[in-house]
Formats: sequence, structure tokens, C-alpha cells
Amino acid sequence: SQFVNDVARSPVAAGEHKHLFEDGDNLAGVIGFMQTSHPSIFGEILKKMARRVPGFSDALVEKMTDGHMRLKFRDARWKEPFDARHMSDGTLKMLGLLALLDDPEPRSLLCVEEPENQLYPYLLDELVEDFRLYAQRGSGQVLVSTHSYELLDAAELDEVFWLVKQRDGTSVLRRAKDDETIKAMVQEQDSKMGELWRDGYLEGARP
Repeated sequence: SQFVNDVARSPVAAGEHKHLFEDGDNLAGVIGFMQTSHPSIFGEILKKMARRVPGFSDALVEKMTDGHMRLKFRDARWKEPFDARHMSDGTLKMLGLLALLDDPEPRSLLCVEEPENQLYPYLLDELVEDFRLYAQRGSGQVLVSTHSYELLDAAELDEVFWLVKQRDGTSVLRRAKDDETIKAMVQEQDSKMGELWRDGYLEGARP
């Protein structure tokens, strides 16, 4: 998943959209599918959105005369819903991530690139927990690439890996729990992984 906000704002052809596309192009279709086929799951998504996005109250799908569907958002402070074109990047991104992570049929492998983009840092703790729950439901793996210290602060020791580029152009994968210094600082001093990255303990992780 590499969610693109401008693409996700676009109307989508009517039909059954069970899974979110890589760039979020069919977000309106996925929301419409969840509303009709999985209302309880959609209800949980709305609860999470309301808790994380001030003022948010609903997401709905409107059928257009040309057979497409477009996404709208409802804010409790306004009478009329807003078209997705006028919603903030962060609100749209969070809805897209929840549509991805609350998929009724989770994949055995999910790869997400830089989910922190457009999101407030305080939302990342819950988002990391969402990733954990997805992996547990799908009996598989979630691989997340990030440049965010805040997101890494929410990760556990055994969840963190990083790539170190070698002089010959190849890369070596390193695992945080295999580094005795990092392991001791997390277990004995309650240090967080993002903090250790900032302080240079993830050797080779900086440009």
C-alpha cells in the first residue's frame, strides 16, 4: 500500500470493491462495499475515525448519474457533508488506512510505505497497534517502511529491522533484538526505539 490522497479523492466506477487498491484509487468503492456488506466492521471504522479526527461523524458514498460513486465526509459541526476533494489529507489518509486494516479478508502479507505521511504524530501509537491486530487476524506479516521517529517509538524491540547500505551497493538487514546494546537499553532503561534511532544506536540507519 502506497496511499495517494489525490488519487483516492477520485470517483470510482460502481461495482463490488472488496479490497483497497495499492494507491487507494477505489476508496469510495471499498467504503460503499463495507457499508452494505459488512456494516458492523464499518461501524467500528467510524468509531475509530471519530476518536482520532476531531469533528468527524460519518463517511458516505454518493451514486453519480454517470454510474460512478464518490466519497463524502460528514462533520458534526456542519449541516451538509463535504466532498472528498475538500477534506484534509490527514482525514482521507486515516480513513484509507482503516479501510485497509479492517479488511474482512486480511492478506497473509501486507506492505505499507510510510503510513505516517499527513498524519499527526499522536495518532501513530494507535496505528501501530492496528498493524499488530491486522497481522494477528491474518495469521501473517505486516511490513511497514518509515522515516518517522514517532512511529518507531510505538514499536517493540522484536518488531524493528533496518537496512544498511554497503559500499558495493548491496544492503544488509539488521534486527534490533540482535544488538545487545539496544536490547539492554530497551529492557533495562525503558528506552524507545525511535529515541535510540535519533541518538544513533541503530548503526547504519542514518543517510
